[in-house]
Amino acid sequence: MGYFVRAFCKNPQPPKIQELLDAISKVVQVELDLELCDSDLVDKENWEQFAYKYDREMNSILIECNEREGEDSLAEEEIDEFLEMVHSLPDSDEKSKVQDHLKSTAFVISCRLPTSDITEAGYNANDALLAFLEEHYAGLIQADGEGFYAGDEIILPE
Repeated sequence: MGYFVRAFCKNPQPPKIQELLDAISKVVQVELDLELCDSDLVDKENWEQFAYKYDREMNSILIECNEREGEDSLAEEEIDEFLEMVHSLPDSDEKSKVQDHLKSTAFVISCRLPTSDITEAGYNANDALLAFLEEHYAGLIQADGEGFYAGDEIILPE
C-alpha cells in the first residue's frame, strides 16, 4: 500500500529527473531504480514517471509528473478533485490561497511512498524532494489525510 504526497507546481516547466535526484542527494544518497525506469530519462524535458532507491534493501519511491494539458489531462482531473475537496471546507484566507494556487498549477508531481517498507531515510529523501519543488518550482505540498502545507506547517487541514 502506498501513501501519496503531491506538489502542485506553478512554474510552467517541470524539472528534469536528474535535477530532482541531485536535490534529494544533498540530504540522502539516492539512485535511479533501473529496474523500474530507463536511465535515458534523467535529462529529458518531458517525463511521466521514475523511481529512486534511497536504500538498496528497501522498496523504491515512485514519482509521477502530470502536466496540465487540457481538460482530459490527469493533472486537470487531480486539480479538480482537490478544488472540490477544498470547496467544502470553511472559508478562510488559507482556503482562498490554496484554491488560487490550485487554479494556477501547471503540473503535479506525486510521490508514492511504500509505507509498509520505508525508513526515516526514505521520508527524509521525500521531504528533500518536496522542499526543492516548493522552493524552486512554486510547489504547494499536499499529503493524503493531512492537508496542504507551507514548509513544515499545515496551512489547510483536510
